[in-house]
Amino acid sequence: MTFWQDRAVPESIQGDDYAPEHEHLPVCPEFAKIGALRGPFDLGLIPIGAYKPRFLMSSVHANPFDAVEIFRDTKCKRAVGIHWGTWQLTFEDVIEPPALLRQALVRRGMPETGVFDVCDIGETRDF
Repeated sequence: MTFWQDRAVPESIQGDDYAPEHEHLPVCPEFAKIGALRGPFDLGLIPIGAYKPRFLMSSVHANPFDAVEIFRDTKCKRAVGIHWGTWQLTFEDVIEPPALLRQALVRRGMPETGVFDVCDIGETRDF
């Protein structure tokens, strides 16, 4: 197994791999190191798409729940979810990531908007 494969979500886990019974799953320590060394960041551009199937994609792509943990670990003040909605790369619905991001934010007790947002397709924002 490579470094990344032994940090992937196992194929045997179906559904919510952030549920309490899966707290034993490994997380990438590098984002916390980045946050400690270079944080806080004013704005993070954090990927939220291309994550299904999890056992295959989790070692190289972040789902929205992963993205919230990356946001916290890197100590971003604000973030924008990227890497979603352009084309069908994996098995999740192409517009699913923003809805899951809101769920992930709520689960962590964070506001659904105003801190970690997504732009609509074609939308422009000033920061």
